[in-house]
Amino acid sequence: MRIPYRNQDQLPNFDSAEAPFTFSQMFSENRFLGSDRVGDADMVTLALTSRAIAADDGTERLRVAVAERFFLDTPRVNLVTPNDSSNRTDILGTLEGRVTRALRVDGQMRYNPNESNVQNYNLSVRYHPEAGKALNLGYRFTRQTLSQVDMSAQWPLYGRWHGVGRFNYSLRDSRNLEALAGLEYNAACWAVRFVAQSFATATLERTTGVFLQLELNDLVRIGSDPLKALRDSVPNYSVFKTPSPAAPVEGLR
Repeated sequence: MRIPYRNQDQLPNFDSAEAPFTFSQMFSENRFLGSDRVGDADMVTLALTSRAIAADDGTERLRVAVAERFFLDTPRVNLVTPNDSSNRTDILGTLEGRVTRALRVDGQMRYNPNESNVQNYNLSVRYHPEAGKALNLGYRFTRQTLSQVDMSAQWPLYGRWHGVGRFNYSLRDSRNLEALAGLEYNAACWAVRFVAQSFATATLERTTGVFLQLELNDLVRIGSDPLKALRDSVPNYSVFKTPSPAAPVEGLR
């Protein structure tokens, strides 16, 4: 017997929320997180995945996937009364690929077929040929919410000097969200790092920090530690160390 769900948006809700709309969630029975809502699961999810595999070593070079969920009956369990009665969800698409050993491309897109527009997408390109070298470029877009470009890098400058930096800018708000710049000097048994960081914490507020650290042969670190900030801000950041000269073999001159 079907039970009508009237005034369902007024039912008590203490810990339930809509589950994030992702590829994995599209194959889940429940559309909600928490215990106060259990979604009706009269639905079908269709997905198509294609992969390109390198013939020489079996490495996955490219993966493309697209998926959409269809409701066989209009969902009757919701947190709020839906604005439309469509029996299909947005279309999700994803692109993942390691173009070369050092170059990786990732992208995701969410398309609304009912309104014929893109809801959100993001694209990132990462170049990481070896430790101490990383270049990252990304763009994120959400309709009527955000449009952001994100650039970061770690790269040798001269000799044992490396530079690090990040610039995250909101095109929608014409505002710098985060800026980071620093220098590293790496010797055989010690390293010094100087990093300055500034990021937005509220609409008109910013937080600025300066880090200066001396590291002695991986044993002792003196000063404020910038490593967490560097790893969070610069994908593929690595603590690069100059190799120590090889010790002479006993008996050889």
